[in-house]
Amino acid sequence: MAVCPKCKRKLRLFDWRQNCPDCGVNLMFFGFEERFYTDAKYAELSLAKARIKLLKIKTALIGGKLQIARLALIILPIIAVMLPIGRLSVSFPLFTKSFFISGPGLYVALTDGTFSLLGSLKNALIIGETAKTLQYSYYSFACVCAIAAIMIICELLCFISIKKMAVILCTVSMLGVTGAVFSIFSFNLLAEAAAKTGTFVTTEKGFGGYAVIAAFLIIFILNAIIAKKGLLMEYKEGDLYRVEIAQKLKRGEIMIDDIPQPVYETEQERAERQENAFLYADSGGEGN
Repeated sequence: MAVCPKCKRKLRLFDWRQNCPDCGVNLMFFGFEERFYTDAKYAELSLAKARIKLLKIKTALIGGKLQIARLALIILPIIAVMLPIGRLSVSFPLFTKSFFISGPGLYVALTDGTFSLLGSLKNALIIGETAKTLQYSYYSFACVCAIAAIMIICELLCFISIKKMAVILCTVSMLGVTGAVFSIFSFNLLAEAAAKTGTFVTTEKGFGGYAVIAAFLIIFILNAIIAKKGLLMEYKEGDLYRVEIAQKLKRGEIMIDDIPQPVYETEQERAERQENAFLYADSGGEGN
């Protein structure tokens, strides 16, 4: 049930008039000025927080040539994993197949039953060791592909903390380099195992692994520069102070009534506000 904001009289359903039946106060406009200034304070603080968040996003992603280069080149690892680290070809009288250690090759292996086939061949006499090593090669390359995807996610979230996310991207980049090196090593082991089977199994080495290493190193260098130097952000005057006040208000250290309105204004803004108030008052006087 509604209550009169002045005399606290409980209003009934048939008290439909705009004024309180007891004290006569206008129910709609009572305390309007106080509510107006309170809402203005909250709006000013909220806008300051929104401006700072947008500034962080803009600065982290497209705020300069370095950030634009990082954003554009983040897809390099994805492009690099499309290139084959190597190929293994099997040629038996009743079975012929080529296995590519690459992004598309991994997708094919996941969808055409290759992993089930390799699992059943691990204990075979002639090709068992090769099948086992090929399976491990796919596993190691899958980790590289996952790291490349994680890098894109981290890049899109780099505005959360510019320096910390740059350090995280450097770490992920080095994990990608390590994974690529291990994939190359795994393929070398695969080539050695294939050589023991004679002419039935052959391998052909590609340059995809080195392309992946180069791509991750480029991302590492860009993020290392950002992590070391940081990025310059030009805040609107007073926004940091407004955010600080908003945090104190949220923690309960101050009350909304303790905050002036406007919360912060420059000397120029104060002069313009006072001039506008003077002109308005002067215009009102002439109207009377």
